[in-house]
Amino acid sequence: MGKLEKKFIDELQQRGAAVSTRTRRESDIIFLAIESRKQLDRLVGIRESLAADGAIWVIRPKGSDAISERDVMAAAKESGLVDVKVARFSATHTAEKLVIRVNDRDTHPNRG
Repeated sequence: MGKLEKKFIDELQQRGAAVSTRTRRESDIIFLAIESRKQLDRLVGIRESLAADGAIWVIRPKGSDAISERDVMAAAKESGLVDVKVARFSATHTAEKLVIRVNDRDTHPNRG
């Protein structure tokens, strides 16, 4: 699996975020660093740790043949997620924001 840079994690913690390398129930935000299509299989399990109104940011290399925006969006749909934003994460990486569909939030185990 890809790994988030220490500088990014430090910045999150400086802003008061409780950062963990393991998924926790009812997480508000989950950052998933990936390098290939195969790693998108993790979305199904990670979705279960997400708060009903939370978000998963999939961070991937820009312009890579190993993973594309289309791959992320297809995997999101299969996992019961929807893409709502694409953003520049760094000079070398991009990020897609995925959330649980609004209609599915009432039945999500972590609906708050």
